[in-house]
Amino acid sequence: DFLENEPYTEKVTENFYKTPSDAYEGLVAIYDMLQRDEYGCPLLISEQASDDCFGGYGNSDGQNDLEWDRFMYVADKDMNRNAWKTPYQGIYRANVLLANLDKVDWGTDPSLKTKYEAEARFLRAHFHFQLAKMFGDIVALDKPITPSEIYSPRVAPEVTYALIANDLKFAADNLGKDNYLCSMKKVAFYTLGCKLNYSETSTIARMFEQKGYKKVEFNQTPDIFIINTCSVTENADKKCKKIVKEANKINPNGYVTIIGCYAQLKPQEIADIEGVDAVLGAAEKFQLIDLLDGFVKEPKENQAKIFNQNIEEAIDYHSSYSLNDRTRTFLKVQDGCDYPCAYCTIPLARGASRSDTIENVVKAAKEIVASGVKEIVLTGVNIGDFGLQNGKRKETFLDLVRSLDEVEGLERIRISSIEPNLL
Repeated sequence: DFLENEPYTEKVTENFYKTPSDAYEGLVAIYDMLQRDEYGCPLLISEQASDDCFGGYGNSDGQNDLEWDRFMYVADKDMNRNAWKTPYQGIYRANVLLANLDKVDWGTDPSLKTKYEAEARFLRAHFHFQLAKMFGDIVALDKPITPSEIYSPRVAPEVTYALIANDLKFAADNLGKDNYLCSMKKVAFYTLGCKLNYSETSTIARMFEQKGYKKVEFNQTPDIFIINTCSVTENADKKCKKIVKEANKINPNGYVTIIGCYAQLKPQEIADIEGVDAVLGAAEKFQLIDLLDGFVKEPKENQAKIFNQNIEEAIDYHSSYSLNDRTRTFLKVQDGCDYPCAYCTIPLARGASRSDTIENVVKAAKEIVASGVKEIVLTGVNIGDFGLQNGKRKETFLDLVRSLDEVEGLERIRISSIEPNLL
């Protein structure tokens, strides 16, 4: 027992349910059972056993279909195996997720836990109902079972339907009409500019996915377009206008939202671009899902919505990192700049220098490594200025690098552009 035996390259129950992304994967796994229309589903069997349907249908014509049609059930052929097995697989996945929700670090958005619990309970109710209407007395399960509990006694239908009713009530009380993954809106992202922008776009994309949106490519007719802009050069501004035009061509009814440096510096100029629906500044971009509530497109004659406070209000730090976009990850450790150079708009676009804590950065690095990434690029506006929190220096960049060097499984740390005099 002195040897470490926790797997670092494999996800198991003991090390899996730690982040909202883990919980999201667990939820998607439950939904996956809905598409398992395997041979022997209750709907098919019921149809074939009815007076209005003859057995046999295309490529699946066979002896089993005829036997169902004629009520000639043969027990040793296990004809109803999948009608019994598949719903229980869905119930088991739902119960595992529900049993592990308290282990997840929900951060600043605990409401996500309630949403995932509601969806999991709705699906559990659906699978129990499938079983009950087909078999009557079934084993109703509200928690994961062990192998020794497989042969638990069946219960009367009223017990099963009581569990179904409780699950459906919880779901109805905690889910809005647009909160189901099966009716998810599609969202696409386009990033202009620096590594910092890429890390923030990726983080915002995961926020959308955790809220039940589906991330797609820009040319896959999304319902929502998010364009993260740069404004270091005049060409970046022109490129933004070009991307808006492309988005409107791909989906004229799509909701176009502009965030980033250009959006902070020139919100009215962007709002006047034909096809733009909303503009969010530096202090608002991480709140866009709440601020834009459903992304309902306004009539063309209406002015685009603008959410843009003075840059002095951009004082909060939002941890960000890219994931699944490239072979390496851009990990944001610092934002803003306190050096107002005459040629640079960054202090006006991103605000004062502020940093994450070493503890939070190391935690993010461990999450990244757990996803299979071995190389991290530290990024920010001025990463040599790392350590400033609420206007006071509390940590140093050197301390950060030393702490990251101790992260198990992190093989390479890259440092993006840095001012040596700040070290």
